[in-house]
Amino acid sequence: MERSGPLARKTGLTRKTPLTRGAGLARGAGPTRKTPLARTAIARTAAARPASTTSSGGAEQVSPAVRAIVVTRAKHRCEKCGRNLAAGGGQVHHRRPRGNGGSRAVDTNQAANLLYLCLDCHAWIESYRTAAYLAGLLVKSRTRPATVPVLLYGGGRWFLDDAGGKRAA
Repeated sequence: MERSGPLARKTGLTRKTPLTRGAGLARGAGPTRKTPLARTAIARTAAARPASTTSSGGAEQVSPAVRAIVVTRAKHRCEKCGRNLAAGGGQVHHRRPRGNGGSRAVDTNQAANLLYLCLDCHAWIESYRTAAYLAGLLVKSRTRPATVPVLLYGGGRWFLDDAGGKRAA
């Protein structure tokens, strides 16, 4: 069946009830609560959870000892570009994202899953995820990070371990 032009309605659109100009929506027309919503349960759970030991997802954060291992392995430099981060500004990056099933695994916050990066490189990894997976900067959720080599600054692919060491791939 061929069409020669735009589709046209055979009958016009009509409204069964007229619209009145300036008549707003009726407020409070729905069912009303007899008791107010309890906000105390939310406040209680937030107060019971210490902010220093859990992240937004409920998984434990990187301990200061493991962070020190990662920073020492990186020699206070970005492990992707080599920028000196001795004055601060470095971030610990999870190779296996915590939101991708990594948060419940035991090795999520271990040194083999972590890289020390500058802000620019961390943003690059999050923006160019396909390239980051190819370089080993990101790891699929069901993969152990210690078994995936990572391309680090200075060249070469390295296997990282939880003691802060690395060996050539």
